Amino acid sequence: MNRTVRALLVLLVLAALVSGCAVEHSPPALHDLGVPLAVAVNPNSPPKPLIRVQAPPWYLDSIMRYRLLYHSPTTVRAYQLDSWIAPPADLLQHYLQAAGLQLTRPLTIRLVDFEQQFLSPGHAQVVLRFIAEYGDVQTPASVSREFDLTQTSQTADAAGAADAFAKIAKQAAERLKQWLARPF
Repeated sequence: MNRTVRALLVLLVLAALVSGCAVEHSPPALHDLGVPLAVAVNPNSPPKPLIRVQAPPWYLDSIMRYRLLYHSPTTVRAYQLDSWIAPPADLLQHYLQAAGLQLTRPLTIRLVDFEQQFLSPGHAQVVLRFIAEYGDVQTPASVSREFDLTQTSQTADAAGAADAFAKIAKQAAERLKQWLARPF
């Protein structure tokens, strides 16, 4: 190999190294469920009973999950450049506590599904399924109901999932308010 070719190879390697260092790697985008409408707080009111959201072990991290129902419905995938700012159960608990639910007894939410599902390459929806238990679950006075909510994603990507989950969290709070307003 002559000197000119060797020098050219060295220059190419250096150029590749320098350009590799110049490429900016953006940090992952962090998402939450948005902020519910502000609720007036009366400082003289008694503290609210605890809203507790429980989740299965696979929802105890901040991964944004999706599945391709049209291709491989049993494979759960994760977005690489987007994630939740906290585990889904924590996000939902925080959202519901800020949503102004009128509670006289504890409310326990058992999260069942919290994922984006692709029905086709360009069409996705998010699914939120949970069981709400109102009252002390160890007593016969407690009542429960399953909620199964879906919301179409405006875009078939992580940003679309985050936006749809913000909408579905609002729906969940409204449905819980309606359910809790009934006499038990």
